Amino acid sequence: MNSSIHRRKAPMLSLLLLFLCASIVVTGNAQDNFKLIKLRCNNADNPVGIDATTPQFSWEFTTATRNFRQAAYQVIVSDSPEQLEKMQGNIWNSGKVVSPQSSGILYKGTPLQSRKKYYWKVKTWSADNKEAVSEQAAHFEMGLLQ
Repeated sequence: MNSSIHRRKAPMLSLLLLFLCASIVVTGNAQDNFKLIKLRCNNADNPVGIDATTPQFSWEFTTATRNFRQAAYQVIVSDSPEQLEKMQGNIWNSGKVVSPQSSGILYKGTPLQSRKKYYWKVKTWSADNKEAVSEQAAHFEMGLLQ
């Protein structure tokens, strides 16, 4: 009788152990991943005709991690998509800014030119020092400046 009970328990215990191990792996991977989404300039997606000489940048995150916090960011602005792909901001590179702020980031680079298109990306660091870079470049186009 004892051996039949043990034979029935063994598969259930194995299944339980497998489930627990899988849960730990899935949870660990979910916490490591966060993505930047909704890159906006002056509260718009890829705006055209900006007349402000100091545009504002913002972004959001998607993550499975509870209580996710951004610890730092870097905004890179370029006048060519090729430069931006290399993470080279020939117009502005904020450098790593230690801040949880992800909206209302003011442009502080060289003066922007009328009717010119600019491309930008963001790199962020989480509180546990994980990095994420926006997958796609965003852009904005200046209007006629005075």
